[in-house]
Order: sequence, then C-alpha cells, then structure tokens
Amino acid sequence: MYLAGGFAGGSGQIEERESAAYWLSADVGITRYYLNSSMAQLVIKNNRNFKIRVDSITWNDHGELVAGGGSSVILEPGQNAQVNVTGLSCSSSTYRMQLLVRYTDTTYGTTYSFYGEKPLVGQCMGSSPISTPECSSDPECGANSTTCDSYCNGNQNCTYPSDPATCQRTCSGGKCIDCLPSCGSATCTSCGTMSISCPAAYCNGNQNCTYPPSASCDAPCSGGACTNCTPNCSATCADCPTGQICQDGQCITVPTCGTDCVFGGNGICNVSCSEDCSNFRLACDDISQNVKVCTNSTGGTANPPLNNYVNCCNGAIINCGINTTSCPSPYCNGNQNCTYPPNASCNIPCSGGNCTDCFPPCIATCTTCPSGRVCQNGQCLTCLSNCTWGDSTCHSQCSGLGGCTTFRAACDGQPLNARRCSNSTGGILGSPLRYYINGCCGGQIRYCGGSRVCTQTTPTTITCV
Repeated sequence: MYLAGGFAGGSGQIEERESAAYWLSADVGITRYYLNSSMAQLVIKNNRNFKIRVDSITWNDHGELVAGGGSSVILEPGQNAQVNVTGLSCSSSTYRMQLLVRYTDTTYGTTYSFYGEKPLVGQCMGSSPISTPECSSDPECGANSTTCDSYCNGNQNCTYPSDPATCQRTCSGGKCIDCLPSCGSATCTSCGTMSISCPAAYCNGNQNCTYPPSASCDAPCSGGACTNCTPNCSATCADCPTGQICQDGQCITVPTCGTDCVFGGNGICNVSCSEDCSNFRLACDDISQNVKVCTNSTGGTANPPLNNYVNCCNGAIINCGINTTSCPSPYCNGNQNCTYPPNASCNIPCSGGNCTDCFPPCIATCTTCPSGRVCQNGQCLTCLSNCTWGDSTCHSQCSGLGGCTTFRAACDGQPLNARRCSNSTGGILGSPLRYYINGCCGGQIRYCGGSRVCTQTTPTTITCV
C-alpha cells in the first residue's frame, strides 16, 4: 500500500509524490492506496470542517464504493476510513487515473463533486510486482498491513474484526510479491438510547404542569465512537378548573384565609391572606407559623443586611440592637498623625431568624504633620533649633527642621548636651571610634589624638585612652 507523500527517486516517482501530496489535502483526501487487477483499497479522510457522506469514487464511470457492507461511508471532520472500490483496477505496471469524487453534506443535504487536480499515480500491484531482495520462503518477505478505523453509519458504530489488517507477502520465483490486506466486513451495532427520570409536577401561575415519568434519546455516533445525548423532559401545562388553584404541582380547592394569615389552617403563612389578617410580614410568605425569620425594619427582606426578626406570620418586629467599642489611641504613619473617633458602632445582623454579632470598625483619619513638625507617639511635635522637640532628647527626625542644622547621628535618642563617641563625621559607623562630640545634639566633633580611642564611660561622658 502506498503511503501518501512517501516517494523519492526518478521522474516517475516524482510524479507519484506530487500526486500523493495533492490527494493528501483534497476535500476527500486519499492518505494511503493500493490497486491491483481486481480492485482498489483506499484510506480516505474528511478534510472538510463538517460531517460528510462519501458517495462514490470513480474513473471513467468505473468503480463501486464498498465500506462496511454499504455503498457509502460517513466521516466526521478529520476522520479516516478504509474503503474498497471494486471496478477501479489496473492492468499495466503503472496506473494514472483522473478520479471523480462525489460526497454530501449530511446536515444540509448539499452534494459536491470534484475531479482531482492531479491524477492518482502509482504502480499496479497485480502486474509488475515490486520485488525485494531474493527470497527462498514466504516468512522472509514479511507482511503488509493497513489500518482499519471504525466509522459511524447513522447512530451505528461500525468496527472491523481487527486493526490493523495484515497479509503475508509471498515468495515467488525468488522474489517477494506484495499482497492486499483486507479489513474484512465491519460489524455495525446501534449506540442505543439514554434515559432519565423526569422531574415532579410544578405550578406555573394557576397552571398545573406535569412531565412524563421518563425521557429518552438515541445516542449518536461521532468520530467512529458512540457519544452521549441529552434526553429532553417536556412538561404539559393545563389551567386548573374554576374554583381551584395550583399548589405544589396539584390543582386543589381554593382554601379560605384565616385571621392567622394562613390558608385553611394549613399552618403556612401566605401573602394572599394579608387582607384578611393584620400586620402580615412579607418575610414570612410561605413560612410555617411561629418560625422566626430575619426582616428589615418593615417586616420585608429588601435592602439587606437584615437587622430585625419577627415571629411569623405577623409578630412584632424586633431589632437586634447595636454593638459599640472604644477606639485605639492615635498613632504615627511616617510623618502622618493618625487619629480614631472616640468609639465605633455597628448594627447587629440577623441570620437564620437569630441575632448574631458584629464587630464595630474603628477607622483612622491620617493627616501629614505641618512643615517643621514631626509625628511622634500620635502627636505632631515642633522641632527646636537644638534638635529636640522640647523634651531635652536629641531626635534625628529634627535634622534640617526648626533651625537644627548640625545634627550629629551619634546623638540620636541621647540627652541634650551629652558627650558621645563618634567617627570623624559625627556618626557611629566604623571601629574604633577616635572622635567625640562635645555636647549633643550638634556640638563640635573633636579628635582624641594620636592612637587614642574614645570610650563611652556613661551615657553622657567619654574618655579618650
């Protein structure tokens, strides 16, 4: 069997390669083919994007398509199938056939036909056989094989006895002779039906709507395999007789409303009784008597969250109350001063007919401290020229503010006028420290001299040793 696109060699084989390349991509592609003196065996492929039925493949009005016992084959987009074409044969060493293909769109019934832009070219396997190196027995020649893809025929799934089909090449006159593998006859079986139980009856206004007990559909075949279908349960609706109403999928005699807001004492609150009773609560419609439900301030359910509850059908509306909490102290966020209100509150919500709980949110308002001031401990403090904010402690935040121009980093957090060991720039990076600040926060930087090192004897005094 020829494999489309698998040729190389001289001019004749080049024509075979071009032929195979064309038929590989035709509307109805031929991906593999084998011809002898009695018939042709083809593997065809649907290259269209819709489901088709291949009706005939002929040459000069010769050729009868045989596939799975039928005279046509149905292919999904991209699906392959092996077919035999009786009457399409060859007698010389090579063949060159201008094929006519007819196929039908199975959805819309449109029929198409086309002549191949290139003939089907190959070597006749029943005349001048392709020989292999010399042989002395059949087993040396090996076997030919071909795929036998399953296919669909309506809602039947058709499969061949084996896949692939093989045949033993024979040794004749010391040469191997090709054979024609046969897929045999396909066995087609129905994909069957799928069934579901239908829902219970229901009411549509005052119509009673009923379903049949079950629904079914024929499972379709697609791509050579049975797939699924969805049974459709269709309801039949009919108006209830005069004097009856539809309730729970049944037509029943119209009950009367009592002062307790229920129909005929069935214990279910009903909004249609609101004119026959006082203070009916809309949230109780279709709810059993004496069951607690959550409501808004008017007894309905609009505009949640709901912060009230009632005892159905017409009980008093009771509010769940308010939770209150004290808010934290102010804090700093960088140079922003963030303050809370004194307290926060929230309305306690209702859930499942019961009051639950809520957690009041304390939300801070943050404002940037004015120019020349820094935020510390929840306050905007003013920096003085001595680099403190009036607390006799040096603060690095005051550097460059309020007249503080010579702040020494080694003084940060230290008492005003303290003497501190430092490096040559007034910081504390590096070791050992051979300088000291003669009075924080911005005093002069002095050198201990020679190889002497500054030692911090107390938080405010130093010694150069």
